[in-house]
Amino acid sequence: VSLVVSALPTAANAGVSQTVCATGATLNGNTPLVGVGSWSLVSGAGAITSPTVPGSAVTGLGVGTNVFQWTITNGVCSSTSTMSVKRDVNPSISVAGASQTVCANTATLAANTPSVGTGAWSIVSGSGVITSSTSPSTGLTGLGLGNNVWQWQISNGVCPASTSTVSVFASSPPFILAFSSSSLICAGQTAVLSSSSSATSYTWSTGSNSTSISVSPTVTTTYTLIGTNAAGCVATTTVIQNVSACTGIAEANTANNSVAVYPNPTNGELTISLQNTENAFVEVYNGIGQLIAKEMVNENEFKIDLKEQPVGIYHLRLTKGAEQIYKTKVVKN
Repeated sequence: VSLVVSALPTAANAGVSQTVCATGATLNGNTPLVGVGSWSLVSGAGAITSPTVPGSAVTGLGVGTNVFQWTITNGVCSSTSTMSVKRDVNPSISVAGASQTVCANTATLAANTPSVGTGAWSIVSGSGVITSSTSPSTGLTGLGLGNNVWQWQISNGVCPASTSTVSVFASSPPFILAFSSSSLICAGQTAVLSSSSSATSYTWSTGSNSTSISVSPTVTTTYTLIGTNAAGCVATTTVIQNVSACTGIAEANTANNSVAVYPNPTNGELTISLQNTENAFVEVYNGIGQLIAKEMVNENEFKIDLKEQPVGIYHLRLTKGAEQIYKTKVVKN
């Protein structure tokens, strides 16, 4: 009987496990000092180009984990070691969605849902808070005015991420103010309603699209003005045009109620001459309808001081009780 004793082979070391984003990889087993090495596939898929070469290439890797074994044999003795090559695939192409313009500090994003990989939102520029960073249709709050840029990134393992961006332009409603050239007119008289606004287009409740309109209401009427800015944001305001029947106007120049207002234009001091001062009051309004003076007339010649008021057109009104007896415009130089 003969007995053959084989030396123990070099201990096998299959190398470090790998993760790749490709169909191929390079193995990295140790070179045996004793014995012969050989690669084999344990699980998964892959074709070993040179099974006896420690650094053999592998092609046709399956998606996911593929396990390879490096065996060093010497006679009847052997040593084995395994390693894995995990193959990732490229993520879905990122589509962040269409850019938006909103008239608020909130918005909802609309990116694609990845079939491969995981998506995540991040801010590129501007400001805002992401409600759910991994949701394709997350909400946004606290948007800064102007352009805010967001990135949708889809990642899968070690493969290059796919990214795209979307902008959300946040605009505030326009400033808008409407006012009348005369806060009080007689029935049938004409007043000019004007606007002061950052809007770019206008719509009055009368149907006019001008910045100012002329109106001749017979009763007190509320007019609505809608202003729209370049971003499409809308603001609304109203102006009330007060109307009086002016039943006492016809008597303003009778023997009992003769009225004179002078000088007109004036540099500041205005004289009002009125024969019958009983229960008479004088009111002065500025060009935007604000009451700037109201006093009782207790003399036949009564003075109003407009020196501290700016240059412009003022409206003077005389009343007795609930009745208006006189109304005129005064020019302050």
